[in-house]
Amino acid sequence: RYVCPLTGEKMVELHVDTSDKAVEKGNIIGDFGGNLSVRLPIGVKPLVIFGHDECIYKQYCMTKKSWIGPNGETNIVPKDDGLGIMISMFVSREFGRGLEVTPAQLVKINEMRHGKKY
Repeated sequence: RYVCPLTGEKMVELHVDTSDKAVEKGNIIGDFGGNLSVRLPIGVKPLVIFGHDECIYKQYCMTKKSWIGPNGETNIVPKDDGLGIMISMFVSREFGRGLEVTPAQLVKINEMRHGKKY
């Protein structure tokens, strides 16, 4: 429950993710307008939090075990993990998984990072 500090009116805050009806109606009538939240003062910019994660998939990461034949024969098992590919992703509640980057933005990002050590 929430009480509006301006009018004293009692309200119940409902997140739009709770029901698909708001999205369906919005698709019909267009923009809703209004404030993002009854708790966010008018004119204050919302805080949008992004997370970043990355992982590396290696070529031979699942080949450390192999079958042993009846005479003790086995496959040759590589000693290292092999070549890898790195996947990097941005996540936020507001925009979902993945951040679309245009080719022009990618060029600008890579120019900015060139020669820097992380």
